[in-house]
Amino acid sequence: MLTPQDKQAALSYLLASSNPILKLWAAERLGAPEGELTRLRADMLAHPAVQYWLDCLLRFPEKRAVHGSFDTCLENSAQKVLQFGVREQDDARLGEFNSALLEGLRHPPRRLDPVEYTAIAAYLAAMGRTEPPVTDTILERLGTSLEFAALGGPDMHTDPAGYPTIPQARRRHPLVHPKYNEGGKYRYPLVYDVLAYRSLPQSLAARPDIRQKLDTVIGYTLDERYQRLPWGYGLILTPPNKYYGMGWSVHLPRFFKDNNAVADGGIVWWMETMARFAPALQSDWFVNNMG
Repeated sequence: MLTPQDKQAALSYLLASSNPILKLWAAERLGAPEGELTRLRADMLAHPAVQYWLDCLLRFPEKRAVHGSFDTCLENSAQKVLQFGVREQDDARLGEFNSALLEGLRHPPRRLDPVEYTAIAAYLAAMGRTEPPVTDTILERLGTSLEFAALGGPDMHTDPAGYPTIPQARRRHPLVHPKYNEGGKYRYPLVYDVLAYRSLPQSLAARPDIRQKLDTVIGYTLDERYQRLPWGYGLILTPPNKYYGMGWSVHLPRFFKDNNAVADGGIVWWMETMARFAPALQSDWFVNNMG
């Protein structure tokens, strides 16, 4: 386990030797003077990677793709901008952009699936937006995810016999029982649920009833049976006969010695994310990876 002295030394090294993004991150955690933080924040915002991803984020209204592989898809650009430490007040354009996103969450131009509206709410919450469309979305997803255990939890796959024929190219993926998606809801934890929960306003997150629900859902993801689920859960059936590959499962790197095919690259990000939740802090996964 790292000592406070070890942590101080690591942060000091980052402050002295890293790029402007990590310099600001380290300085904030070292309690640097406000003047130094202001200078370092300006350097961070001028960094080419920050400017590139900020531009990608602000181009979202051109195509309005929330998830996908393009850099301009909201799930990609928003998380990059947040990871860099950009705040709404850092760029005058972000206030207008975030307000438009909020209105789109309140009155969506089309039906959004749970990944889309949760990703939007998670981003807005991390940007400090606490309006009801944001918090209501997060709490609705919390209630929906709590249904996971009652439906069978990790025992979520079913024999495809009796369902519409699965296209040949998709048959290697297991079929998620349709009851987990009844009504177009995803009754299992999503990555964006976790991201949204960590940014829930403290006035809500500290409430005992909500905290218990958060801990319960996080506990689902720390179950070995959950972590051994296929990456991305599997196929979901959209009536009457469409099949889609499901992603966004909460698979944690280094959970097993064999790593369960999850890349090590996100271990620091995942530990920093999950550290907000007591069940994760107390888990063998967290303790072993801190050693």
